[in-house]
Amino acid sequence: MWAVPFLICAALVVTGAWHLRRTFLFLQRSTTPADRPAPELSLYDAAHLHGGAAHAAVTAFLAMRLEGRLILSRSGTATVTDPGPRNAVEAAIVEAAGPTRRRALRDLAGEVRSSEPVRAIGLRLVREGIVPRPVGVDQYRRLAKSRAFHGWMLVTALVVGVVTVPLATATGTGGLPSLLAFLLLLALGSAPVVRYRTPDPRRNNRDRTTGKGGRRRLASMQGDDAWQPAGAGLAAATTAALKSFALGTTTHVPGMADDEVRMLLSEFRTAASTSSRRSAATTASATAAAGAATAGYAGGSTSSSHGGCGTGSGNDSSCGGCGGGGGCGGCGGCGG
Repeated sequence: MWAVPFLICAALVVTGAWHLRRTFLFLQRSTTPADRPAPELSLYDAAHLHGGAAHAAVTAFLAMRLEGRLILSRSGTATVTDPGPRNAVEAAIVEAAGPTRRRALRDLAGEVRSSEPVRAIGLRLVREGIVPRPVGVDQYRRLAKSRAFHGWMLVTALVVGVVTVPLATATGTGGLPSLLAFLLLLALGSAPVVRYRTPDPRRNNRDRTTGKGGRRRLASMQGDDAWQPAGAGLAAATTAALKSFALGTTTHVPGMADDEVRMLLSEFRTAASTSSRRSAATTASATAAAGAATAGYAGGSTSSSHGGCGTGSGNDSSCGGCGGGGGCGGCGGCGG
């Protein structure tokens, strides 16, 4: 009777698919109840939400430049003329500039982007549930094990089918129905493997990874001319001049030459790209190791790993935003 082994295999495949789907959705779960009141966002929060840690840091540089507290030279050097910061992000810029208050913009970009105050923005966006938590190495391992577990369930169904179908055909108890049933089971059971794949580490660690909630929040602010950022110690005119830039609706900043803005963006994008490549290489190595470690999963030789959510700056993961950022990239956005 082929129905009994078929039903057992179907139960195993369904269990594997359910476990894989549950693990995958866990990685993308919201970090905050949906009914929590939306928090007020500052100019730097909005910039981080749009472009991650790099965009938040660029916005801080522009604010200091607009208020005459920082000078940018065409040679790519930044000079801090007022060592009194207006907020924590500016304090990171002043500290990174060193005792001479003068440093190459390329060196400043990487240090400020990964500074504690900028990472704190991505972490706060994650805590508020505006951006998703970045995927940590432990979570990659957990997803890899779930995929391996489901894969073994499919292999089990295939082996049982190879044995059961010929027996059912030989005994005349339903050879063709058993063949069709096992083929259908294997086809449907393979769908979750394709659907719930391991995320691309390069994409996961981008600072601009903001999630659906972050994109909705950003879009609502972009379409609301009356939205005003929460205070960040800046003059009202500076905040007004930088609001559109922070939200990503324009790269033009009133009161600044476009080539200065482009220079800042270029240097910070270079720093963000270098950091993302390093982070992606590290995460990809860990993911490959996790996949290899699941080879003995069915035999119970691999210890279970509980996937805690790691947070980082901007990017991401940097939160990778955030970093993470997630976060975060984006942290996005936490990313950058």
